[in-house]
Order: sequence, then structure tokens, then C-alpha cells
Amino acid sequence: SWMTFSDGTLKKNSEPRANGLEKVMAMQPVTYQYKSGGGQEVGFVAQQMQKVVPEVVYGSGDGNLGIDYSKITSVLVEAIKTQQEQIEDLKSVVVKLSDNS
Repeated sequence: SWMTFSDGTLKKNSEPRANGLEKVMAMQPVTYQYKSGGGQEVGFVAQQMQKVVPEVVYGSGDGNLGIDYSKITSVLVEAIKTQQEQIEDLKSVVVKLSDNS
């Protein structure tokens, strides 16, 4: 299995990530086939992701770009948290409306 070191003692300038939902909404999932052959794939185009979340895109030195998909997880978590806050806000509005009925 793959592991990414994430120990806090190895990091500096750690700040909460913001705008996760905006980032996710700007991501464009695609289906594709590699020119060299193979079946249908699903994922992102690195050049497009570079505009949205450049921290997950890496160059291989030959001009080709790749994506570290595991790093997208933190952006997805922040987006879910933002959506949950929106859901809770809407739930409180619905409760207030039903109480006034």
C-alpha cells in the first residue's frame, strides 16, 4: 500500500484550506481513452486541474503532467464540510418556517 507522510512534526506553515467547495465545483471529471490504447478511463486532465488545484499536479520532466489523486482528498473533505454547514443552515430555516405555520 502507498503511504504519504503526514506527521505534523514534518510540516511548517500549516493553515486550514478554504474554498474547498469552489475548488470541487471547478473540477471537471472526464472519461477518456489513452492514445496508446486501453479501455475507458475516468479521471481529470492535469492541465485543467493545474488551474484549479496546482498542488496536486506534477511534471515528469518529459513535458507530461500527472496528478496525485490522493492529495485531492483534503479538498473534497473541505467541500463536504462546507456543504454540511449549508445543509444545517437550511435545516434551521425549515424548522423556523414549520414553527411559524
